[in-house]
Amino acid sequence: MSLKSAPSDINLISQIVNYLQAVEAIHQSRPRNPDQSTFPSSEGLVLEYGCSFGECVPIGFQTLKKDSFQTCYERLLADPSLIYCEGYALAEGVSTPLIHSWLIGENGQVHDLTWKPVITGYFGIALESDFVKANVEKTGCYGILASDYLQDFFIHRHGFSNVSRHPKFHQS
Repeated sequence: MSLKSAPSDINLISQIVNYLQAVEAIHQSRPRNPDQSTFPSSEGLVLEYGCSFGECVPIGFQTLKKDSFQTCYERLLADPSLIYCEGYALAEGVSTPLIHSWLIGENGQVHDLTWKPVITGYFGIALESDFVKANVEKTGCYGILASDYLQDFFIHRHGFSNVSRHPKFHQS
């Protein structure tokens, strides 16, 4: 599901997708053991399950902490109406998409709690709150994609289940 984006956002999202495809192509070109993960990279997971998200709008809460994963998680606990997303983001003037997390408000608008409001593209996976909370509790780490190694790469091996993805943004 793609949300409407401003033309500059669409260009940034296109750059993110191109980056994800290039990184995934490198991973796919390497010889693999049949027992390895279905998704050899986080970029491949995001390509498979991700979607683009619309423009970022200011929210009453913002911090310039460096850890978007912890910041979004803590805000999610404080405001359950928000939806946690994880994937890649790219700001105008930045050359490489970065793994990042953000929140989605009730109307589908992006709330980025750690980047200053700029023209930004977002491509990622909206996740169910219970899944996010259970994952953080199980691993003791924030960031679903980055901490998957602590669960023997379960998500990389099996993908994101229907119950882990938020139905408002991801069809079964």
